[in-house]
Amino acid sequence: MALALCVLLITSTLTSKPASAAEPIIGVTTKLTDLYQFKNKKLTPVAKASKNMTFIHLRKSGGYEQVQRSGKKYYIKSSDFKLRTSVKPTNPVTPPAPKRPAHVFVQVTKSAPVYTWKNGKLTESGVVSKNKTFRPYRISGRYFEVVSGASRVYIESSNTKVVLRNITKEDLQDKQLAPFISYHFSTQRQKHAPYFDRSNNTSNTVARAEETIGGLWTVPAPPGKLTVKDVSTFNWVNQIPFSSSNSFPFQIHGFYMLDTLTNAYTHNPDDRYLAYGREMIKSWDPKFPIERYKSVYKWAYNDHGAALRMIAFVNYWNEYRFSKENNDPEFHSQLLRMMYEHGNLLAEQSFYRSKNNHGIFQDMALLMIAETFPEMDRSAEWKRIANERFAAQIDHGISPTGLHLEHSPSYQLYLYQTLIGMIDWTEANGYALDEESKRRVREMPKFMAYMLKPNLKFVQFGDTYAEVMKSSSFPYIQNYPELLYSVTGGTQGQRPTERIIRQDDQYVFFRQHWGEEAPFNQAVNFAMTAGFHGMPHKHFDDLSIDLYGFGDDYIVETGRYGYARAFERYGVFKGEAHNSIHIEGEDFPVTVDKVGKSGITEAKQLPNGQFFTSGQHQLMTGTTHKRSVWYDTLQTFLVQDQLTSNKQNAFLQRFHLAPGFSIVEQTTDQVVATHTDGRTLHMIQLPTSTQGTLTVGDSHVSYADYTWFERKQLITRKVIKSGEYVTLLHLGKTPDDRVQSVNWVESSEGRVIQYTLANGHTAEIQVN
Repeated sequence: MALALCVLLITSTLTSKPASAAEPIIGVTTKLTDLYQFKNKKLTPVAKASKNMTFIHLRKSGGYEQVQRSGKKYYIKSSDFKLRTSVKPTNPVTPPAPKRPAHVFVQVTKSAPVYTWKNGKLTESGVVSKNKTFRPYRISGRYFEVVSGASRVYIESSNTKVVLRNITKEDLQDKQLAPFISYHFSTQRQKHAPYFDRSNNTSNTVARAEETIGGLWTVPAPPGKLTVKDVSTFNWVNQIPFSSSNSFPFQIHGFYMLDTLTNAYTHNPDDRYLAYGREMIKSWDPKFPIERYKSVYKWAYNDHGAALRMIAFVNYWNEYRFSKENNDPEFHSQLLRMMYEHGNLLAEQSFYRSKNNHGIFQDMALLMIAETFPEMDRSAEWKRIANERFAAQIDHGISPTGLHLEHSPSYQLYLYQTLIGMIDWTEANGYALDEESKRRVREMPKFMAYMLKPNLKFVQFGDTYAEVMKSSSFPYIQNYPELLYSVTGGTQGQRPTERIIRQDDQYVFFRQHWGEEAPFNQAVNFAMTAGFHGMPHKHFDDLSIDLYGFGDDYIVETGRYGYARAFERYGVFKGEAHNSIHIEGEDFPVTVDKVGKSGITEAKQLPNGQFFTSGQHQLMTGTTHKRSVWYDTLQTFLVQDQLTSNKQNAFLQRFHLAPGFSIVEQTTDQVVATHTDGRTLHMIQLPTSTQGTLTVGDSHVSYADYTWFERKQLITRKVIKSGEYVTLLHLGKTPDDRVQSVNWVESSEGRVIQYTLANGHTAEIQVN
């Protein structure tokens, strides 16, 4: 049974003015003990009191002591209770000179009674003639003891208001001020609207909170679970089990578990969640002093993790301060001190990650601290820094049209979920945020309608995983009817009208249909990526393609594997993992000098109705690569790769097949691969000035984090200084759906590729 034992929250008003009052006599419990009250004329246990809990002593009654706390009277066994020496000031008393400027004050209303000690009793000595400010000394029952000139006087708390002005770290470490600081925040009229991270899974949050307080901590990254027998003695380094996933220790020190507890409390206000959260914070703090943030355990002050920890702390504090658990003013000040220290750290330029989504989280955390605690002396400065940096981050990382520029469709969603939560938080609390940044964020969902393939999964460019998406993943999806249509497979929303979509210089998508001509998931979908805007999540995948059709993948990107210290993770970045061209034995360095040297340059529908796109990059040493793609809008693509280099190189063109394809035919210039479901891919290397060598190799794909499925890849090697590849890709619906013949034809308008299918159908692609 929980008991509200919080001297700090006493705000009761005296109904009548006492003529005199005895000085409160204070005592403490000597161990965990029962509190009793009379029920049915019997002393009955009603709650527990922990060791060293303070009470006002009223009288002795047999083997019990009658005590009072928070306006309630109890009995405690005399053997479990010890009186403290009564503190009776002798007036006048000269308080010690303040060691620093005062930042905590007690404002007293006009006509409030003032009490002083006289003849051993608390006696009214007058009233406050006007609203007046005093220095705080201590809280005693329902009275505030404050400094008045050279003396101390008592004033009922109901006639006061605690005011904080420019409080410092030193103030937050002052035990004498801690009760008044806690009182100030606990008596504010309302909570701040909480920040809600819309990327988090809040399902079963109460059940997961119960597991947490039972010692089973849960985070998203594998191994996902951590057993903690005693949080107070938990070793935050050695008792975190090894995981190949960097995200696991990052999420533990980012206090994902505290977010679980706070979210659960908002659904089911059980004080045990907040109490356990308090013990977690108290356990972590002394082990990782912020003064040593550069040298302590790396995950304790990871740039991203430190920001997430503060977001979790602010949300937790917002619930804790009004709860019955807020009965320890020293912990409350400890929590505020930690947030103050982190505010200083987050504001440091040397700790900041500019031009990186981690920096966005740092801006969010710093702004949350600054706005939540305007009483702190650096809050105005923190607010300015956070807002300026945030606007710069959005300007760099999200294009004016709303495209996230970190090369990964999954991060288009993740950053939208995160940032729209930040916008909601600022607007709900009336805080300012850059208007242009908010506009760009609200444009982000429009792009995702086209990043989804007909199987409702994102194209796996960059650090993207292939999870079937649901409409609930997209906040405010009703405002984006084309996205709603795309993610529901055409059952809701509004059908998109575009079939050729160029998204800035980073992506291009072809869509055969949107379900109006055939079942939605049977449409052919093509995607190509380029654009080098920065290092985060950048792979050697420029001009890589992804091909889907008739219900599943044909040619598919490798994915991200997961953020792990693993061979597979290192491999996904390399050129050999992607559906493009690279110099044999070389991967371009992901360095800032490469920014701007890659992009989609064109995407359009040709006069003959066919789709066309092109892009180029200069990321390989001394080489320009231009890729052009034509789509006949049915089942056939033509890919032209033009290479110009300053020396002869061995170039490798790769196409990675989806799992389930096996090679059924192979010659020197073509391959036929058939899937277990009957679909067929027919690839033909058309003759150019330089003959290539075609081989079949093994590779892998990661459709979900920490999965690694075997598959085949088609590799064509050419040793050239300047030259081209011209590759025909036909997506067959059945094992016999292949190309019978293909020829070059010269015309007055340029080269034409004529091809005939096995069923006798003939078509051509104009190559200008």
